[in-house]
Amino acid sequence: MCAGMPHNQRRAWEENLHETAEEMLSYQCSWLTTTKREACMVLRGKVVKCVNMGTQMLANMMTCNPELQGKMWPHFFKDSDLLKQLLITCDCESSRYVLMCIHNCTYKDSQQCLYLTQTPLGRDILKLMLLRASETLSSATPTFDIIYSIFSNMIEVDLTPRIMEALSYGKDPCRSHVFCEGHIVFLKLLDGMVDLKGDSGREVVG
Repeated sequence: MCAGMPHNQRRAWEENLHETAEEMLSYQCSWLTTTKREACMVLRGKVVKCVNMGTQMLANMMTCNPELQGKMWPHFFKDSDLLKQLLITCDCESSRYVLMCIHNCTYKDSQQCLYLTQTPLGRDILKLMLLRASETLSSATPTFDIIYSIFSNMIEVDLTPRIMEALSYGKDPCRSHVFCEGHIVFLKLLDGMVDLKGDSGREVVG
């Protein structure tokens, strides 16, 4: 148990538990993506549970601990593609654990957010999060709520232009600004945030 417990979080970091978890999670994600869904259904369910627990452990290591967030977050973009693997592999329900990691590391921190807009891996993660959001737009789920919060935070730290640019990056080498499906989903989120702020500013007449 280490969520919100700095001493335990620090010990987990010093023991390199995150590296062990990453290796196991990466292997399990590879197994899930290369094994046919119809095969090994019982084992598949157990592997999914292991992925969920391992990802939750990584999220707990960073919860309410800016020091560890500052160490682990850059690592995810230089020495690992685990976040991308998890978003590709996990279903909408399970992906909330990796989204918790992203949320915990970027909340109110514009510099940490820049990893999502200024790195190739980060741009892929942005697009995958918007894909998840598009799958859950019509239903209120914890997964959608976390994605909404991640993008809301990025907007609040004034990264809307960078998000729009990141979603266009690599689409067409001849054009720097290309409108894609990710932009549409992002604009829907943005529109919802504007409506929410508008509603909160209105007087309630009884």
